Amino acid sequence: MSYEYASWEIPDVNPQEALELASQRCRSRGYSEAEAFGGETGQCNRYSGSGCANRLVTKEFQCIGRGDAKVTSRKK
Repeated sequence: MSYEYASWEIPDVNPQEALELASQRCRSRGYSEAEAFGGETGQCNRYSGSGCANRLVTKEFQCIGRGDAKVTSRKK
């Protein structure tokens, strides 16, 4: 998940909302949920004369659990 903000902005980030969005994506792929993985990274993606004008922040998530996976067994 990523967000971008300008140097004069203060980002309003809701970690619980990000986790829920990531979990929704994971459930659509057959997993039960997501968890944060590896922390956040940030990079300047537009410079101005006074430094960084725009910053991009990315937080990694990974899918866990086998939510909707169906296990079938055969009777002998």
